Amino acid sequence: MRRVGRILMTRSFYDTHDLLMPIVYGIVPMAGGSPVYIGMTTRPSQRMDNYRNVQRCTNARLAKWLTSNEAGFVVLYEGDDYKAQEAELIAASAGSLFNFVRGGDQNWRTHRKKPWMAKTGIPCPSDFALRMCGKDARAKDYRAWRDSLSDADRCLHEVGLAYSLRWHSAFMKSFKTWLSFTSDAVNNAMKTSNFSQPYRAS
Repeated sequence: MRRVGRILMTRSFYDTHDLLMPIVYGIVPMAGGSPVYIGMTTRPSQRMDNYRNVQRCTNARLAKWLTSNEAGFVVLYEGDDYKAQEAELIAASAGSLFNFVRGGDQNWRTHRKKPWMAKTGIPCPSDFALRMCGKDARAKDYRAWRDSLSDADRCLHEVGLAYSLRWHSAFMKSFKTWLSFTSDAVNNAMKTSNFSQPYRAS
């Protein structure tokens, strides 16, 4: 467990291969500068993938900034005390970040909301499908296809997955929880869908 020193290396969002422990990170301009956002993750590769594809960034202010800036990240801390370290680092930069809350508990005050999004900790059906793929090469293709869908088609896909996986009791329990948060928004979005892009694994 260690706090990273003052000299920080700016990394590309693709540069995560050596990060094997939980980290606290700062999103920064690639040209240099202070972090505009501080976060934590136990899966650096997966989290940085969310910043490469701005559509998956749920912080609206940060997403807007990412669309107009060449960005990367710096590792501020590596180790098991990442929640406390994140809160401490956010507090030290209060007022200059896109963060909404103090850190450590992920209680977001606002999201860039999509119809299929429930609340933090409640995955949508396609997230379960990705887990079933594991690290199979198909997962990358499926994620790219899923993220290319319109909001309406994405909602239709999520509902279709929930129906097709209803035989799995643990999944079905989670799907019911997901639907309790999203049903109105999902139903409204699906009304405009033609869904002409079925997924076919290569």
